[in-house]
Amino acid sequence: MKHFIVFCFFILLCNSLAKAQTYANIPGPENVLVVYKQPTGPMDTLGWVFDSVMQYYTTARNIPAVNVVRLMKF
Repeated sequence: MKHFIVFCFFILLCNSLAKAQTYANIPGPENVLVVYKQPTGPMDTLGWVFDSVMQYYTTARNIPAVNVVRLMKF
């Protein structure tokens, strides 16, 4: 019984210390950086998947083209 009371006290203490999540300062699309792997050739399927995901994400979230960075293999 003693352990149960200590456990309940701990849960109540943690609950009162937790901050509620607010959406007051949600970053806009101008504050998002999209980094993706550029396809190196027609057989680079992983690169083409990354490219497709980048295109979908940038159009869905209205990310400006300035905030899109591609990683290239040298």
